[in-house]
Amino acid sequence: MQTGIVAQVANSYFNLLMLDAQLDIARRNATLSDTIVQMIKMQKTAGDVTELAVQQAVAQKQQAELLIPQLEQAATIQENAIRILMGELPGTVSRTASLDGYQVWDSLQTGVPAEVIANRPDVKASEMGLKAANASVGAAQGAMYPSLSLTANGGLNAYEIGKWFQGHSCSGPWRVTSRSPFSSSAD
Repeated sequence: MQTGIVAQVANSYFNLLMLDAQLDIARRNATLSDTIVQMIKMQKTAGDVTELAVQQAVAQKQQAELLIPQLEQAATIQENAIRILMGELPGTVSRTASLDGYQVWDSLQTGVPAEVIANRPDVKASEMGLKAANASVGAAQGAMYPSLSLTANGGLNAYEIGKWFQGHSCSGPWRVTSRSPFSSSAD
């Protein structure tokens, strides 16, 4: 369980760094959109573009600016999640690095030894489930063949030991049953 919490904290921290990088890009796009609006307004005064181009540039600028509070809110939610996972009250999380500061390997070693995987509880449970399913298939195939069963009962109808083996005190019904997959049961 502790390993799972550590993994969740690490995953959340990298998500937070990713949100910081997206926020930085959104702020640069908003600044760039402001410059583009100013440039298109100058082109309109010069008569090169119409009012429609100015309105489109303003709409793109507003769309870029709208993304900033959404990313800030997502970063705050991620910070609170990290603090809660660490057993602290919600608040800000200090960042010691940016996403660009972490090295990403070009190739990773793949493969886990089969012995390690075979000892995992979920793999064991799946293996036992497969064995149970195979047994069910075997039972279903066996039910396709006819069967014959003999049953017998015996009993004594006497309270005194000396009368147990007299003819009228012994009872012994017997029964033969056959079953076919194409019919119910016949006696």
